[in-house]
Amino acid sequence: MHRLIILALSLFAVSAASAQTLVDRRIDAGGSSIRFRCGGDRSSGAPLVILEAGALNTLDTWRDVHAPIAGFARVCAHDRPGRGESGPGPAGLDPRGYVTLLATALRAAGEAPPYILVGHSMGGLIAQLYVVQRPTEVAGVVLVDSSHPGQVPRLASLPRLPAPPSTSPAPAPEAVPFLAFTEALGPTPPRLAVPLAVLTRSRWTTSDGPDGRAWMARWTELQRELAATSADVRHIVAPDSGHYVQNDAP
Repeated sequence: MHRLIILALSLFAVSAASAQTLVDRRIDAGGSSIRFRCGGDRSSGAPLVILEAGALNTLDTWRDVHAPIAGFARVCAHDRPGRGESGPGPAGLDPRGYVTLLATALRAAGEAPPYILVGHSMGGLIAQLYVVQRPTEVAGVVLVDSSHPGQVPRLASLPRLPAPPSTSPAPAPEAVPFLAFTEALGPTPPRLAVPLAVLTRSRWTTSDGPDGRAWMARWTELQRELAATSADVRHIVAPDSGHYVQNDAP
């Protein structure tokens, strides 16, 4: 277990000099075409690292860490259904169905468990739900400034600045919306009987709220609750980093 948590933590402490070539391919998972990008070698029994992006993001959100991780582990990222270069998901796709779809796609790609799940933002909710549904497949979890299942009502009471006008078209919606994952998990994070690393931002941007200190204090509280879900945990505050830790402090 200790070896696994060290591997998980080292995901964000690798040298670019060890970066490896990444290969894109399309995987058919029960009729859904999913784009995977994988690289690195995998020795017998070693876990596969799975990178799960935040809401409305594609696999390119991992651009600063994906190839370096491949220097010491087998690692795959993917576009969720309807995002990036993946096709649409099946009709009526819900959170539990998405976990099943991801497991199906991984097996179709020849990438068997065990897995280390690395989830950013909403991807952290997906990682938590995966452990709940398929605990025997998961060797460890890394939550990268992850969403908390109960964050919506607990952040709603804080003051918020009006959103600035945007001239860009709105991104396509997620096949499974954010709130569906929070509802599937309930108001509190599930217990995780695996090694866990929680990586948390160290700063809040002014566009997120007029009082950044209040937002940051509440977010830190939520992050501490996530860190309390495993008996084998490291909680690290990423230096000079906003929400996208994998890009601000790779």
